[in-house]
This record gives sequence, structure tokens and C-alpha cells, in this order.
Amino acid sequence: MRKVTGLSEIGFVRLVAMVMVIFAAAPTSGEDMVLVPLGSRETAPSQPPPTRAPALTAAASASGPTGCSGWQWANPRPQGNYLSGLAYGANRFVATGRKGTVLTSSNGTDWQLQPAWTSRSISSTTWVGTQFMATVSDENTQVSGVVMTTPDGITWTERTTGTSSRITAFATNGSTIVAVGMSGHVLTTSDGVNWTPRASGTTNSLLDVVWAGTEFVAVGYHSTIVKSPDGITWHAYQLSVGGVFIDLTLNSVSWSGSVLVLLTRSLGWGISYLARAWVASRSG
Repeated sequence: MRKVTGLSEIGFVRLVAMVMVIFAAAPTSGEDMVLVPLGSRETAPSQPPPTRAPALTAAASASGPTGCSGWQWANPRPQGNYLSGLAYGANRFVATGRKGTVLTSSNGTDWQLQPAWTSRSISSTTWVGTQFMATVSDENTQVSGVVMTTPDGITWTERTTGTSSRITAFATNGSTIVAVGMSGHVLTTSDGVNWTPRASGTTNSLLDVVWAGTEFVAVGYHSTIVKSPDGITWHAYQLSVGGVFIDLTLNSVSWSGSVLVLLTRSLGWGISYLARAWVASRSG
């Protein structure tokens, strides 16, 4: 495992959060990072506005008043299952959630409930250039090595990646699709059907991955960061500040085109880096 050190070489490093922000000193200052409060939080309303509870309606079946069939959501509409995935591709938004829930929209305002292709929950939905990919779970238990794919958000197919660990996220550089998962598992595919396992250099679980212009970057438990120029060869790092290792869970990562932003829920922080921040000294 290699550690990301030498943060004083970075033009700036900002840890942005609702509660605190960390600023790295200029490269020539040699000073350590300090915590700067952002100010007081907004006070939550003492009494939240009333909400209507989810409700179902159904027509009585021919079997009698105690039996009903054809249940449909009455409030909210068009459905009330939790949603945990959202992506845009093929000229439409696709939202996914519990019990195989899938909704599609061409404008983000008007949504159509699609037929369920699985009773499992669908999440981490991602557009990978030619199709949507998503992870699946049985209630709160992720299904190991199984993903769902669809070209349009309407017709879905369950795929097996061949790994015994659950998949957590996907990314693509336009030709290679990368999936990351628990226990440091990384797999690649060009079609979503045939998967090849890759050595990530870590056994720490990976929670998210992104294509950052010139390389894939994945993040996960214990401040783990792994990166690869092609999805095949990976190098593992651990985040440190001023030479001190910080044990954080890095939950997600996003690339703006010039800045890579990491989110950690461990302390409510966001961590942003200039692209050159990844050119840091290695050890180990």
C-alpha cells in the first residue's frame, strides 16, 4: 500500500464541509493544515411541516370484501418506494429503488413508472456510454457479484460478474467499463456481459469510482484511493495530511474536468484536489 504524502506540494487542498473546512498552506509555507469553522448551522424547524403518509388503493376482488387485487399507489404518485439510484443517458433520466422500482423521464419533471424486472432493490445506477448499469440487493443485503444492465431503462437484464463480493459502483472511459466492490475487488468489461477481475493493490473495500480524464480513481474504506490509467493496472494509496495517516471512509468521488472531489461521511467533510495533487510521493 502506498501513501499519498507531501501535501505541501499541492497548490491548495480544501476540505469543504457543512461544518468545517481545512486549508493547506501554500507550497512554500510548510505549515500544517488547520481546521476553520464555517459558522453556525441553521436551526431546524421545531415542528416540521405535516406530510401525508404513503397509501395504496385497490379494487375489491371477486373473492370477497377481504381480498383485494390490483394494488396501486395513491400517495405519493406514481409510486412510494425508496429511490437510491439516478443517472442520465440515452436521452432520458432513470431512477431506481426498492423492489425493482424503475422510473424514467425525458425532462426530469414527468416520470413514468416502468414494469419491475426484479423483486430486488436497484441502486448505484450509472450510464456507461451504451447502457445503464446498477447494483442489486435483497432489502438491506447486497447480492454478491450481481449487476443489472439496460440499454433504455425499460428492459433490464441481470448479469453475474463472477466475483464473490458485492459490486458498489461503475465508471467508464468510453471503451472500458470498471466495476469496484467490497474487499478491494475491481473488474472490467467492454459489454457488461463478460467480466475480468483485476488486481487493485488493496483488500480495503471500494465504494465509488470515476474516470478523471486520464485515469480511473476509486475510493473506499481506511482512506484508500486506487487509480489506474486503463482499468487494468492499478496502484493503491492511502490519504495522509502532513505525513499523518487519517483513517476515513471515502464514500464517493466526482470529477469536474479539473478538480477531483472526494466525500467522506466520517466527519462530514468533502475533500477537493487539483489534478496535480495526485502527483504525490509514494512510499512502500
